[in-house]
Amino acid sequence: MKQTIYYREKKRMPEEQRRKISEALKGRKKDPQTKKAISRGLKRYWSNVVWEDEGNGQAD
Repeated sequence: MKQTIYYREKKRMPEEQRRKISEALKGRKKDPQTKKAISRGLKRYWSNVVWEDEGNGQAD
């Protein structure tokens, strides 16, 4: 099965609306199922990132 990679796109939204959304989401707790899903997604993402060689700063 081919893995689909989704890229983030910047959305155009008035700054006031963005601020209201941000304020509404602050302090909210995530349930254990959501935390696990986030963790799995981050592990999958970082497993595909190429490490840079520390010697010359270029990817292998």
